[in-house]
Amino acid sequence: MVEVRGFGLAPWEECGPREEVRAARAVRLGGLGIPVVEELGFGHSATALTVPLGVPGVLDAEMCTLLWTCPP
Repeated sequence: MVEVRGFGLAPWEECGPREEVRAARAVRLGGLGIPVVEELGFGHSATALTVPLGVPGVLDAEMCTLLWTCPP
């Protein structure tokens, strides 16, 4: 079983007014008691970064960063 310890979120461009989107995310994720970092630069836009699936990573909520560990 995988335990979720935090969420790293994309910018969610063109999804509505920014404050409304943030409020909706807070309703869904705010009560979980885990860090939520937004605006990480990945998503579905032409300039978005690719998120590797299945690669271990470290989400630092204080620094607002998401780093992946390269496999050996």
